[in-house]
Amino acid sequence: MLVATGSSYRRTGAPGEEGLIGAGIHFCATCDGPFYKGASQLMVLGGGNSGLEEGLFLTRFVDKVVIVEHNDKLAAHKLLQDKVVAHRRWNSCSTAT
Repeated sequence: MLVATGSSYRRTGAPGEEGLIGAGIHFCATCDGPFYKGASQLMVLGGGNSGLEEGLFLTRFVDKVVIVEHNDKLAAHKLLQDKVVAHRRWNSCSTAT
């Protein structure tokens, strides 16, 4: 399952993405997060403020939230990063090369 968040709805362009919009790929954690109650893991694309805030919200419903960031570090404000890193249901990874 994949939840993509951000201040604007952006598509990744990945093959098959269009067919999964609304059925695995979502843009609003507040709207769609409750559908995943009890899931073991969700992914959030983007390490900015919006992505981290939405990810924190999703921890209410799932065992683990993984943030995927294409840069080598999160872009969110330091205070928000600290809050997220301290959360027991949070993990992050970078796709930077």
